[in-house]
Amino acid sequence: MLLRNSTSPTLKDKLLEIGLLGFILTMPFKIQVNSLFLILSVVAWLISGHAWTDVRAVLKMRLYQVYLLLYFLYLVGLLYSANTQAAFAELELKVSLLLLPPIFYGRVQDKARQNRYLYTFVLACFIAAAASLALLLYRIYGEGLYRAEGQPLQIDWVYFSYFLPKQIDFHSPFFSMYAVTSMFIVTYWLINAAESTKRWKVIVLVSLLFFFLTFSVALASRTALVAGITILFIGGIAHFIAQKRYVQVGVFLVLFMAVFGLLYLNTPYLRQKMEGGTGVSQRQQLWHSSFELIKQHPIIGIGSGDARDEQVVQYRKSGLVKEAEQRLDAHNQYIQLALALGLTGVLTYIATLAYLLHLSFRYEVYLLTGFVMLYSMCGVTESVFNAQKGLILFSFITSVLAFKQKHGKNAD
Repeated sequence: MLLRNSTSPTLKDKLLEIGLLGFILTMPFKIQVNSLFLILSVVAWLISGHAWTDVRAVLKMRLYQVYLLLYFLYLVGLLYSANTQAAFAELELKVSLLLLPPIFYGRVQDKARQNRYLYTFVLACFIAAAASLALLLYRIYGEGLYRAEGQPLQIDWVYFSYFLPKQIDFHSPFFSMYAVTSMFIVTYWLINAAESTKRWKVIVLVSLLFFFLTFSVALASRTALVAGITILFIGGIAHFIAQKRYVQVGVFLVLFMAVFGLLYLNTPYLRQKMEGGTGVSQRQQLWHSSFELIKQHPIIGIGSGDARDEQVVQYRKSGLVKEAEQRLDAHNQYIQLALALGLTGVLTYIATLAYLLHLSFRYEVYLLTGFVMLYSMCGVTESVFNAQKGLILFSFITSVLAFKQKHGKNAD
């Protein structure tokens, strides 16, 4: 079977590529702009002449069949939801889970294109981080905000971390997930570049890795940061041991701990959140209230459209007035799924993550391994699959890394 890139790309193929690159570049930014590029990509894909071939290919893959099952559960959840508008919104949100795999499938078989998409994602995250820093520094030095005498550079570093993600209206836990995912990708490139004679690549990648690590620490989002550091730490040790480079293990341990320790000690907001347990008690209250609702409908849940409405009612009963006014979800993906779709939904979601891990180990796609572990761990403190930024990230990364020809047919 000839790969699609073996012939000169047509105008339709170029239009699709522009749409996809625009979609990736806008992932960290405004949802409306990102959605516009997704629509452009879908239209270009439909008129490209490859759509039906791509759909038939991914339909044979068990991973995509699991995605279909998960989407089907949300569709069923619509049937017993009183708030059908909210249920339809959930279906609209999850549609990227079904669209991105077939759209990317015909393109990621080409390793060069696959890397191009990953490059573009890292570039998008770098631009988002740099823009946040630039805007915040302008507010500090141009407008005189968030200043503090006696602190380094006369900056109130607690306010610095708190307002950093707000500069581009990006919720800190999700911004941190994007930055940590970029760290994983850069580390993957760094491992490959380390065996190259082009030392400038190593220097650039190390600098980029340090940038994303520093930025992630500055964001002070605990779960993504701790999960990312742990995964990189264990992965780094495993890599050097597998290569029987035991001296490098020791050097890696010392450097890794020294850099992270230095960053941690000089980030007051992170220390304040880690040592003071900021937000922990609130999450526990949200979880307890949600569990009270789960007990009433443990198998199929209360409906994908009614979960948030019922939570608000329960919050008021529990005296959580502020949480009710803000219409907060459970801040836990597993609990939120159990509430909306019951045990059936939770088990299907966990099976999806487990199957992705299986594929990553079977085909040695360790970049995918790290991402799935990160996503699973972040789901403990955030409803990552119920937010546009979290769902788009999941759909994109798994579409680029997990949907390969060798994963299809009856192999998996």
